[in-house]
Amino acid sequence: MTLFQNWKRTGRTNPEALMVAPFDWLRAMLGDTDPTAALTGDRWMPRADVAETERDFLFTIELPGFDIQDVDVRHTDNQLIVSGERKLRAEERERHYLRVETQRGAFERRFEMPPSAAPATSAIDAMFRNGLLEIRVQKQQTKPAVKVPIRSL
Repeated sequence: MTLFQNWKRTGRTNPEALMVAPFDWLRAMLGDTDPTAALTGDRWMPRADVAETERDFLFTIELPGFDIQDVDVRHTDNQLIVSGERKLRAEERERHYLRVETQRGAFERRFEMPPSAAPATSAIDAMFRNGLLEIRVQKQQTKPAVKVPIRSL
């Protein structure tokens, strides 16, 4: 019997429970048993913008409070992978927080690269400034069409 069939057999009649139950079922199917995990910092993803210009693709990722050595950028199999970890600093461990809204822990963002992106790592430039990671990936230069001469026999 599936989790969903199990849920249907409980005979829930409370309208609020009926609205929440499918989401509980979905979380259980995905292995996410703690609905507050995303809020407590166990998992998170920084926000990102992706833009295209005539010459390149520009990825801008928000990483406030990060040190440059805590971020890793890789290009593999037509994917741009940005990963890192925001750790508690020594002075933060000594504080007694009344409220914490910033997220901690490891993250990984994967961006599928379009076919026109240059595969060479020399065509990728990354710069970290003011909490923003900007990654430029050059497009492959298209060569003009070459006229092919036709011979006659």
